[in-house]
Amino acid sequence: MANEISTSVLVNEQEARAGAVLELPLPDGRSTSVTIPAGVRNGQVLQFPAHIPPVQEGEQPDTLIVTVYVEQQDEQTEAVTSPLSGDQAPAAGAPSYPGEQPFSATTSVPPGYPPLPSQAAFPPQGGYPYAPTAQPPQRKKHIVRNVIIIASILVIIFVACAGLLVFAVKQQIDKSQSFVVTQIAGNKTKVAQTRVNATQVVQTVVAGTTTAVAANPNPYLSGQGTFLVQDKLDGSDTPSPLLKGPAGEYRDGAFHIVSVVKDMIVSCPLINTPEPDGSRVLYPQYKNFTAEFKMTIVQGDTGGIHFRISGRQAYRLIFDSMGRYQLNADQGGKLTSLSHGASAAFHQGLNQENTIGLAVDGHSILWFVNGQPVGAVNDSTFGDAGGISLEAGSYVGHTYATEVAFRDFRLWALNS
Repeated sequence: MANEISTSVLVNEQEARAGAVLELPLPDGRSTSVTIPAGVRNGQVLQFPAHIPPVQEGEQPDTLIVTVYVEQQDEQTEAVTSPLSGDQAPAAGAPSYPGEQPFSATTSVPPGYPPLPSQAAFPPQGGYPYAPTAQPPQRKKHIVRNVIIIASILVIIFVACAGLLVFAVKQQIDKSQSFVVTQIAGNKTKVAQTRVNATQVVQTVVAGTTTAVAANPNPYLSGQGTFLVQDKLDGSDTPSPLLKGPAGEYRDGAFHIVSVVKDMIVSCPLINTPEPDGSRVLYPQYKNFTAEFKMTIVQGDTGGIHFRISGRQAYRLIFDSMGRYQLNADQGGKLTSLSHGASAAFHQGLNQENTIGLAVDGHSILWFVNGQPVGAVNDSTFGDAGGISLEAGSYVGHTYATEVAFRDFRLWALNS
């Protein structure tokens, strides 16, 4: 079935009078050539049956319907001498040949003709195939005038906004200057007060340190050593002097270490405490020192101290609840017994608190229980500085857990 495709074309008066062959664009993007007959009128509709080839094979050609619009030109009135004279000349508006209807260009169109361009729906749907005629000069003047007025208004608005912005910035600068002056004056007062407070803090710390050193002489090597550490091990000090890990916790005013696996030794190292030169590192190193702590075996087998720890080697001094002790050199899990025995000064049994003292100076190692000397050896297995840790452990073959509580740890660095 054939379809109808509608479009429109704009021709000038010359093309309308003489006819023309034009290339028309179609709504579907194609184009076609049509012949505009001579004498075509404005608004006349032309039909070209079966004019447009089908898009697909087997379909019928489409009919093209073209609405013609004639571009109107301004006419100048000229004085023309009619070939007819006198009463032979037709009156204005009268028909010039038989059958022609009177026509007035200022009133209406002849009967049967399409409306004038100003009365018809213009431009036609789909637009002109040619550019419309230029705007009259008078309208261009109006457009230029309107553009100038709008531009002037925009300039005025811009200048006003710029003035307001400059005023606001100046106000803000004035406020900022006033605020800075006030802050400087206040900061001077704060700096002066801070200096006074800092001086007082330093004086307090120095006085406190001096008092602490005087109040904590070395109880095992009289007059020797520099006092470094004093901690109740009740969790009140920050940072904690012992690394808790999974086995350590502060509870009931003491630091508890629990070994929950048989044949297992667990330890918690000393951390963040000052070294002999006063510096602080995460894992401090001590070579010659005196240490003291209070130890209670809550359940299980042994508790004690590791020292001169370096990698997997260290000295170990341990006690069980019956007062038996061992001093071992641990080399990667291989234990060498340096001394063992039992202390009569030890408070035997579970939940009994005992004060353990240890002095290490060069190759000399001495240990004490409740202020009484218990043993001493000379050994050079580990001669370098190392870490310190507290431990809890179970004897080989025992399947129950061991729990040891520690309190009141103190440490002195020896000068030798």
